[in-house]
Amino acid sequence: MSNQASESITVAVMDEESIAEYLVDNPDFFERNPDLLADIRVPHPSGDAVSLVERQIAQLRSRNQDIHSKLQNLIEVARENDHLSERVQFLTLALLDADNLEDCLQTIRDVFRNKFGADCVEFRFFTHAAAGRLAENELTDPADPGLASFENFLQVAKPVSGRLKQAQLDYLFGDRSQEVKSAVLLPLGETEKLGFLAIGSFDPLRFRGGAGTSFLTHICELIAAMLARQLRKLEPVG
Repeated sequence: MSNQASESITVAVMDEESIAEYLVDNPDFFERNPDLLADIRVPHPSGDAVSLVERQIAQLRSRNQDIHSKLQNLIEVARENDHLSERVQFLTLALLDADNLEDCLQTIRDVFRNKFGADCVEFRFFTHAAAGRLAENELTDPADPGLASFENFLQVAKPVSGRLKQAQLDYLFGDRSQEVKSAVLLPLGETEKLGFLAIGSFDPLRFRGGAGTSFLTHICELIAAMLARQLRKLEPVG
């Protein structure tokens, strides 16, 4: 390429940059020169040429659609949070009415099935203070080899929501493990580890990964506190 041609290209690029900078600095340029809009054409992906005004209108329409979609998502999240808050309040009031451990456990099962759309609700307790009051499969030894797949969950002691490992599903839900497509694991107690609660659904979208973390943490604390209070009533005096 000759030096003259190279210089021409450089000048053209510089001129385009100057024009672009000028238009950015003077956004009202086309308002002061409306006749120019009729002569400007912008190539369209389809091959047709459209006016700058039409192109701007199309871009604004696209942006409005994006904003509308984001707004709808925010509204849906807010609505779901309101519903979740109402269900947590219902659970709190119901647990306050529970007179003993059995009532407390049955209340939790009923509320999660009827209000949270759960198909399976399973407890696993590490404490044997309630031996004789719980089903045999609800009491487990912390050293049980079957808990190996829960090691990270038990160490972190934070709620888990979404799709569980098959080994976890088998341990928790037994014959119904193949039906459970999404689940929530709730640790019961951080310092005094009472055990954990597993909630399963046959709907793969019912309990989504990472959904409602703050609400799940609140539910964990609520249930753990209520169960701890009932368990203390069963401890020998003196």
